[in-house]
Order: sequence, then structure tokens, then C-alpha cells
Amino acid sequence: MKSFESLVRAEFAPKSVYLNTASNGLLPARTVAALHRAVRMRAAFHLHNTPEDVDRLLNALSG
Repeated sequence: MKSFESLVRAEFAPKSVYLNTASNGLLPARTVAALHRAVRMRAAFHLHNTPEDVDRLLNALSG
């Protein structure tokens, strides 16, 4: 079983040491990956804001 510290380090890997978390929260790695997938889907016109597309996006982001 992974330790809590190793799980946190896997999700949060800032490139610098300063982080103003009061105004800029650090996104977990899985959130960054989900946002990248969503942007790629949108850029490829695979997302048109229909209910079906939203469902497809949610399914893609959850897996």
C-alpha cells in the first residue's frame, strides 16, 4: 500500500517552491490530465454542448 506522502507527491508536483494557495490553488495531476483531455476534445470538435456530448465528456474524464 502506498503511503500518504507518496500519493500526495504523485498528485502535486510543482515546478517551483513558491505557491500562493490563497489565490492560486495547485491542481492535482489527475485534474490537469482531465482538463487537457477536455480541451483536446473541444479543439477536435468532439464536444458541442449537447447532453450526449456532456455525458461522453464526463465518461472520458472519469476513466
